Amino acid sequence: MALGFHPACVISAITYQDTKNVKGVYPLPPLCVKSQAEALFSDLKVVAVKVGMLWSKDNVEAVAELLDKHREAPLVVDPVVEAKGGEPLIEKEGIKVLTDKLLPLATVVTPNVKEAETLTGVKVRSEEDLKAALENLKELGVKNPVIKGWRRGEKVIDLLLHEGNIYMFKREAVEDVRGSGCTFSSAIAALLAKGYPLPEAVEEAGWFTWRAIRSSEPVGLGFKVIEPLKEIEKASAKLEALYEVRKGLRVLEESPELVKLIPEVRMNLVVGIPGAKEIDDVCGVEGRVTEVAGKPRAAGCPSFGASSHLARLVIEVMKHKPHLRAALNVKYSPETLEACRRLGFKLACFDRRMEPENVQSIEGRSLTWGVQEALKNFEGDPDAIYDEGGVGKEPMIRLLGRSALEVVKKARKIASELENIISK
Repeated sequence: MALGFHPACVISAITYQDTKNVKGVYPLPPLCVKSQAEALFSDLKVVAVKVGMLWSKDNVEAVAELLDKHREAPLVVDPVVEAKGGEPLIEKEGIKVLTDKLLPLATVVTPNVKEAETLTGVKVRSEEDLKAALENLKELGVKNPVIKGWRRGEKVIDLLLHEGNIYMFKREAVEDVRGSGCTFSSAIAALLAKGYPLPEAVEEAGWFTWRAIRSSEPVGLGFKVIEPLKEIEKASAKLEALYEVRKGLRVLEESPELVKLIPEVRMNLVVGIPGAKEIDDVCGVEGRVTEVAGKPRAAGCPSFGASSHLARLVIEVMKHKPHLRAALNVKYSPETLEACRRLGFKLACFDRRMEPENVQSIEGRSLTWGVQEALKNFEGDPDAIYDEGGVGKEPMIRLLGRSALEVVKKARKIASELENIISK
């Protein structure tokens, strides 16, 4: 679904399990499994098939017989041998039938390292062992074997043997979660249905699964559960944040009174998506906002990752106040600070003179530390966080709010109040 297809399911067995262990398996009769699949083939335009756990020898035989008659769509087989907790998910008698009858029908087969060892008898201890296992799978009739999730230090690697070439796809290792193997194989099936060449489908499926793992949530006392639909939620949230920044920017650029609030380092307007964790989760203005012909003007377009400093600030603020997802930095002066106070703004602050040396030495840590310091004893929602600068650091006021438009409106109020202060 997250990749644009409707997943029509065929149930092969009922499991009773929690997030820690599979407690038991009740396989459905082969006729029941086969009848479900035949109903789908007769009614739907099936563009890809993914097979996972089948449990019994009889179910493997029934599925292989059925799919031998339906070879028009790509077939991805995830040869599920055991659960994340180590419990068996296929009868011993079923492994030989799986190897002899079902795997040769598949476009792609996606065992993990343990499953590859079970299917081939090759003990995987090195990259050479993995390549030997791939070749062994090929000899068993597998057209395009993939061995997924091989961990080497801080990396996790998927290997594909395709048309005589071995492809290696590396990513940063992440934690084990429930459903990662199912997500990976299903993603390959969906991407093949979209027309991706096989190596690209395997690589992109790996990244899709990696992102879904990073979005996983603890729902019980055991393994976290993978969240592939977070891709859709995140894409929607990014569109909303982009729209927010654009809307705020339009008002900002039509507010000439804000020119006097542009700091030396220039101004930026940012909005983070809900749950923002990385700089790329925060939308800002490329090149920041400067003055052109007496008005604030964006140097570039709104995009994600455009602002590192304010992005880090928003990410840290959201850890304490998740609803405060927008920020705008404005020029610090005693008069500007006085305008904020006259407006009744709640102000939080930090003192850069108190910044530990180990924080100063790490790029990007200063604002994170500053927000922590400013908010650790702060009650309620701050309208702004300010500091009076330090060596090589310009003093700054950073307006906070629920939306880009809200922080721009706060800046306009400050500019108006500043006029009253100066005129007196």
